[in-house]
Amino acid sequence: FISSNYPPRIGGPATTVPQLAKRLSKTPNYNLSVVAFREKKTKRFEKTGFELYRSPSCYLFGFSNPFSVAIRTVLISFFSRCVAYKKNPKIIHAHDTHISAIAAIFTKITSLKKRIVIVKYAGDLVLEFSGLRENKGKSIEEILKNPSLKQKILFKIQKTIFSLSDFVHVQNEYQKNIAATFYNIPLQKIVVIPNPVDLTRFGTKKALPKKEGKKKFVMLTVSRLVPWKGSAIAIKAMPKILAKIPNCELRIIGSGTSEFEKKLKDLSKSQGVEKNIVFLGKIPHDKLPGYYASCDLFLQPSLYEPFGITVIEALACNKPVIASDTGGLPELIKNGVNGYIAKANSSKSLVEKIILAKRNMRKFNTNKKSFVKKYNIDAITTKLAQMYDLVLK
Repeated sequence: FISSNYPPRIGGPATTVPQLAKRLSKTPNYNLSVVAFREKKTKRFEKTGFELYRSPSCYLFGFSNPFSVAIRTVLISFFSRCVAYKKNPKIIHAHDTHISAIAAIFTKITSLKKRIVIVKYAGDLVLEFSGLRENKGKSIEEILKNPSLKQKILFKIQKTIFSLSDFVHVQNEYQKNIAATFYNIPLQKIVVIPNPVDLTRFGTKKALPKKEGKKKFVMLTVSRLVPWKGSAIAIKAMPKILAKIPNCELRIIGSGTSEFEKKLKDLSKSQGVEKNIVFLGKIPHDKLPGYYASCDLFLQPSLYEPFGITVIEALACNKPVIASDTGGLPELIKNGVNGYIAKANSSKSLVEKIILAKRNMRKFNTNKKSFVKKYNIDAITTKLAQMYDLVLK
């Protein structure tokens, strides 16, 4: 595995890669190693069922600065090549479509031995590095109708990455369609395997201890604090929500840049709702089930969301979800059954769906285990192992 996003950082790959690595390492005939970036207070090498190698990193000019990204890409590419020389892997599975994918392809083309590269379509380069900031939440379909020069370059880079990989791992039908339609990936190169959830932990009903006082209607959102996750949309919706649900509280779990976190807190003050919004910061993943169990309604108001692992986690904890009509989210929510789909980038639509959900809380299907069962980490681990066996034939 190569993953540029790994604990202590947060995000989809940082959540799923350690879990999958731990389980795959217990599967017969697999000798698994993980390459990730070294962060503060982390070791260069760890062995906990699988071997974890941490590459040098670079944040000289900020995490998202193009120069820093380029240096990190070069560092992990050469580092991955060294690990591959030592471990001689048959398969290299990159868990993002940019830094990790480039490192995997570099390792493959500079190796004398045959290596199969699988690139996970975890997020879109055009959207994550350009579109979401410049196009105010437009979909990739809308962006590619009239792309900027930067977006054209990013599109060609990602298309080249996909063409140089042996297989593309997508998480749902939405991504499969994008990969085939916009990046012209042959269907035989595309493998659909969703992100996993550990149902033994996220199926818990054990909530956090309640504080004394008037019962609140608690809404929860869990994500990185970045513009495209839609936290600002939820905050802007709060005044109208409070007009209908006076005892409402929004809890926000996640962290981001200090600048953007300050923007969100300033927004809550300007909207006059700071007393009804709780910024909980970064919460360890193993502590999240208690927070899910303590809320009444989960929100995923993203402007862009290729999969939505926190939605599955919330559903596994028997909580209804309000999610945006973007990316893979509509595949997870059935209106009136396990939540509602709201229009992306619309606080008005979000308000309407939250109020509707509040009215129908007793009508939701609380037995969602049958729905989320297919996302159980044990089932996904089995599918990954089957994929590896298949590509090696």
